[in-house]
Parts: sequence; structure tokens; C-alpha cells
Amino acid sequence: MGGNYGRMEMGMKCEELFRITFESLGYDVAKSSNYQDRKEHIDFVVTALFDEEPPIMWTVDVKSNRYRNKIWLEHTNVAGNGGWLQGKADYIAFHFPEENVFRFFYTYDLLDYVERHVTETTSNSYEFGKFYTRLNENKKDKIVKVRFEDIEELMQLEVREYEHRS
Repeated sequence: MGGNYGRMEMGMKCEELFRITFESLGYDVAKSSNYQDRKEHIDFVVTALFDEEPPIMWTVDVKSNRYRNKIWLEHTNVAGNGGWLQGKADYIAFHFPEENVFRFFYTYDLLDYVERHVTETTSNSYEFGKFYTRLNENKKDKIVKVRFEDIEELMQLEVREYEHRS
């Protein structure tokens, strides 16, 4: 299990921080079902409640991200199925712990970015802007490494995490 366990644990902590942050802002935050999480790439359903207006709901896939200049976007998963860019979440929310923020992107915008800008494939994980594959390891995933600056104009919202709000 090794490195994957550490990433899963980091992801769970990030999801909990997301939930606490948005509940502290007055949103209703519901954890998705196991099916939604695994098959539709939805971690939470967030609802904004208003006194005299209908509620507004949106779905979010939360991604823990360690570095601003190394963001991985999953087009195809290891089984060869649609990765989280092809999921049903309205938003992808990347957590940047070094900056203490969550940054939101429309899932479709990120998928569109990848499909318009990425045409080459590599087996070198250090390269940016190319589909990184591990076919030699019998894994069918296609992921792309980008820098925040590459996708910054697509960002829809930035929210400071709960523990660091002043």
C-alpha cells in the first residue's frame, strides 16, 4: 500500500477540512454516497440555503494538492475508464495547503482545457502538458501535469480554509 495510503489519508483530511470550512460559512455540506464517490467522482453535495429563495445545490470533487506548480489532472483512470475530469461533479476544488485555500474550477472547463491543449503522450512524469501514461506497468491511466498558472484563468472561486480565516 505504501505511498497510496499516505495520499488517501491526506485526501480524507482534506475532505474533512473542506466540510468544516463550508459548514462554518453557513452551507449545508453532505457527503456523497459511495456510488457517487467512486463512479461519479463526487465527494460532496453543497447547498446554499436562503430565506425566501430556492436553495442552490452543487456537487464538488475535492482534491488535495501539495504544490501550486504541480497539479495532476486525471483524464482516464488506471482501469481505462473516465477519470475525475470526466466525472459528474460540477466543480473540482483543489486544496493548496501552502496557501491555505481551496480553489474551484468547473470540471468541464478543466476537461475542455486538457482536450484542447494536450496532444502528446509521455512516460516521463517530469514533463508538463502531456498525457503521462504507465502502459509499461499495465496501467491505463492518462494524467496531465500542469502548473496553476496554466489553468488560473479558469478558476471560479477561492475560499480560505477554516483554520486560517481572519
